[in-house]
Amino acid sequence: MADGSGVPLLHVILVNLRKEIRPFIPKKDHERREEEDDDCSDILMVSESTAFAAHNEDANVALLGHTYVVKATSPDGASSFTAYTYAGELPTCAFGFNSNGVVRVLYVPIRSARRTRLDCHERTIPAEFRHVQAFTLDSVPPAMGEVAAGAIAVNFVSRDLLEARDLDDAMHRVCSPGVSVGHCYNLMDVGARRIVTIETASRNRFAVQEACAAPSFHANMYRHLQVEQVQDENSMSRERRAAQCAMDSKEEALAVLGDTADDKYPIFMAQRCILYAPSWLISTRRR
Repeated sequence: MADGSGVPLLHVILVNLRKEIRPFIPKKDHERREEEDDDCSDILMVSESTAFAAHNEDANVALLGHTYVVKATSPDGASSFTAYTYAGELPTCAFGFNSNGVVRVLYVPIRSARRTRLDCHERTIPAEFRHVQAFTLDSVPPAMGEVAAGAIAVNFVSRDLLEARDLDDAMHRVCSPGVSVGHCYNLMDVGARRIVTIETASRNRFAVQEACAAPSFHANMYRHLQVEQVQDENSMSRERRAAQCAMDSKEEALAVLGDTADDKYPIFMAQRCILYAPSWLISTRRR
């Protein structure tokens, strides 16, 4: 990656370890929380009639024009993955899928500050992608005492996740490593109509929650794993707003991910400094 981009290797390494390094950077007393670049939201639901996972990848305006869709195929051509990726980082700290599960339809609505209309592009997955494992990620910043120095970086866990053979393998890859900081992984096996949320933390702690008929909303705070964490008003505000909204269909879920009712902390960050936020949704119905 460093050779291809012309960026020093050390810079690439630091970018991929930023979540682990940031807690150890001394801050002055008057410094407030950094402008957040992890404002993702997810809505998950699995019922008798439908199942979906909707994700809003809200990121800082500084990343505009520095994100890419990476498609890679193994040397023997036996498997491949597609991942939405930030420049300089391993695929992916956002969302992705590989060729080891089943998916039928992918909805990719794109919103921006200049475009308030929801554009929803529907396409049938071609034959070579009829077997897909997919996932989305939500950052869950822990308190300083929850960070383990010298452990595994989450970017390496999510890159490894793109190699998962099935949902059980994906869960094993997420839960096994001794990570430095935790993360939230929303794992999807659309063929089996299963969606599982796993929250992880340092010292091999994790909590598993399976999606059900009651839609669930996840922002950037732990909801299931009991750990000390940063009380993020942004996330709490988004969760309060989502609790007021109907999310029982994919159309309602996408509308919630585009909600701007809260002036200070909207679910969709267009009114603050976020200019670009792709949302995606994997949906399946029983045959």
